[in-house]
Amino acid sequence: MFIGAILCLTLTFLSKWAFGIVGENITINIRRDLYNAIMRKDIGWHDDQNNAAGILSSILAADVQKLNGVSTEGLSVAAEAMSSLVAGLIFAFCFSWQSALVAMAFVPFMMIGAAITAANDKANA
Repeated sequence: MFIGAILCLTLTFLSKWAFGIVGENITINIRRDLYNAIMRKDIGWHDDQNNAAGILSSILAADVQKLNGVSTEGLSVAAEAMSSLVAGLIFAFCFSWQSALVAMAFVPFMMIGAAITAANDKANA
């Protein structure tokens, strides 16, 4: 049990670290591309009140960070769920193949339940 806890701690740390790096790279690239697009605009485009410096700075700061959170957090949760499912099935096959077959039969029901819960949470938000 202790070895499993240490393994879980290590893999969780590596997962957070790796997805953090991916998220930072996404954020930097999107901000750079957005900044370059703003700089290439015609000078008259900046006279519009919707394109004021404060609004553009807010977009560069907040909206890009939201995009980073949505992309990396969703990806990390999906990767964690899939790896947990695979590890659980591997352990089940190692200890009792009958239990593993029963667990595999219930995987589609668990996925449908998760999808319903996600849709319900999205509707209530």
